[in-house]
Amino acid sequence: MRQHDTELQDYDLIEPNSITYFLNTAASELDFFWEGVEFLTFHWQDAMDYVIFDEHGIVIEQIVSFIDEGIRKGQSVLVYSTRGMSRCIVCVAAYMMAKYGWGVDKVFEFLDSKRVPMEPNPSFMSQLADLDWRLQKQRLHTALTLPSERRQM
Repeated sequence: MRQHDTELQDYDLIEPNSITYFLNTAASELDFFWEGVEFLTFHWQDAMDYVIFDEHGIVIEQIVSFIDEGIRKGQSVLVYSTRGMSRCIVCVAAYMMAKYGWGVDKVFEFLDSKRVPMEPNPSFMSQLADLDWRLQKQRLHTALTLPSERRQM
């Protein structure tokens, strides 16, 4: 298939679904640009020793902010990687954990119920478990610092 044909097929998917926000988790391998759309790019490698989530939470803040901005503007957001089964899945899982307060198990139960094909790198799963722990600690700290009349326990 010629590159032009692929671009046309992609455009046929993108325009009717109002996809104007693209979150590329594999920019080293899939580096393309369309005018008039918003991009957030990560050069994540699908390797066992690759670290996705920084300890300061900057990456997860970028992910949540970008996806929320697209949704707030009534647009669709496409999160993608080369095969769409590891890096982008981990990205979506991290978003759901941070946004909805779900644990990693609940996120993957949900994605599995939607029949999403997944083969996340085992190292990335470990990083998601660590992220889950950090997010839970943050939520607990926030709950404990609220005035007693505002706590939901």
